[in-house]
Amino acid sequence: MKDLGALLEERFGLSPKAIHLLEGYEDKTYRIDSLEGRKVLKTHTRKPGVIHHLTLENEFIQALDKSLPFDFPLPLKTTDGTKWEPYGQKLIRLLPFLEGDFLAEVPHTDKLLESLGTFLGKINKVGMSLTPETGLNSTPAWDLQHLPFHRQNLDALEDPKDRGLIEYYLLQYDQIVEPRRYSLRKCLIHNDANDWNVLTQEGKVSGIIDFGDMCYSWLINELAVA
Repeated sequence: MKDLGALLEERFGLSPKAIHLLEGYEDKTYRIDSLEGRKVLKTHTRKPGVIHHLTLENEFIQALDKSLPFDFPLPLKTTDGTKWEPYGQKLIRLLPFLEGDFLAEVPHTDKLLESLGTFLGKINKVGMSLTPETGLNSTPAWDLQHLPFHRQNLDALEDPKDRGLIEYYLLQYDQIVEPRRYSLRKCLIHNDANDWNVLTQEGKVSGIIDFGDMCYSWLINELAVA
């Protein structure tokens, strides 16, 4: 199997100078420093549903990039026009490196937080227009509409205080959310607007990265996660 440098040169037309592994919890992500500029390379394990997810993710990002004046990681194409490339047991995608400071790195002013709410509302409005015909398989661990999924993990917690806290919120879900579940609006949501995915410039939100947890879920969950 070719090394990443050779693959990037042959399939994406890049001339890599350095490849840096970035932090991540599942599939690997790399920062690519090349003569053509800085890029991001993401790997995806070939598992059931991954092609469907990546296809819908690309459609969502394209719609956002076309509709809104913010920065989104619009996938770059290979030399023959595809948006991902087989690489052993993985699929790889090349994305632009988006400039800006992460939300975690800047003071949280009222102006900044207001821009975050406005930004999420705008991307969700686009998401509502892209409701997938067949739905989107989501990972229960990361989709709040499946919160009771975590009951099976309670025994893994050794601290009874932690276990009791989670049991309390699961009960709140049963009593408050469950009776309303069929009245809650659903759409495609980013589902991971945490402070290490949201980018800022000049005191306002400027973009967002990492659509890997995107799902077709309750609209209100976007705000809950943020």
